[in-house]
Amino acid sequence: MNHKIILPRCHLAGLMTLCLASVSALRAEAPATPAPPKLSGPPKVQVLVRENSVATAVGGSSAATPAPGGAKGGGKGQTPNPAQAAATALDAEKFTRTTKKTLTVTLVDVTGANMDVNVKTTFLGRDEAGKHEVVEEKTVENKVTLQPRKAQDFTTEEVSFTHTTAHHAAIKKGSGGAGAGGRNAVSSMIPASGHAYYGYRVEVFQGQDLVGMASSEMH
Repeated sequence: MNHKIILPRCHLAGLMTLCLASVSALRAEAPATPAPPKLSGPPKVQVLVRENSVATAVGGSSAATPAPGGAKGGGKGQTPNPAQAAATALDAEKFTRTTKKTLTVTLVDVTGANMDVNVKTTFLGRDEAGKHEVVEEKTVENKVTLQPRKAQDFTTEEVSFTHTTAHHAAIKKGSGGAGAGGRNAVSSMIPASGHAYYGYRVEVFQGQDLVGMASSEMH
């Protein structure tokens, strides 16, 4: 025989209230995501941005690329061969890119009065390791006095981005490059590292008010 348990309505209402309270508490504990900046009203300044690639070079410091933990084919705890370590560092240079960027920002005051503004330009990078998150690489500031209906531009300072793509560690020939049975040793994988250029965000402030903005994501 099946028995049904019937709870009083007041008890059911109490359970629902308790569940809702628990959910609210969990939401309160979660970290709040910062809200994106918003204009304080209609834009007072039009913002145009031109990206400039000053230089892109292959090579550079390989400090951003971790060296392999040990040489393959050797015993545990063996000290890496200095010649092998040097070969690995030189090999990492082939997979390293350095990009230098500036931005030319053009501002147009659409109001009828002179305006003193502070322009904050944030260079964005993409972390090549882990989850490839977008990070704020550097923010530079420029103070500008604008005249009504007249365009004024400036070029930001130069910001460098260096990253290394994932690659196999080099194996120096003639130094234990073959394993047992004459098989070639398999080199270890060096993970990607560093920051690659991703884009920009330009914010124009009059005092504490955000009066104009532009970003690469608006394209």
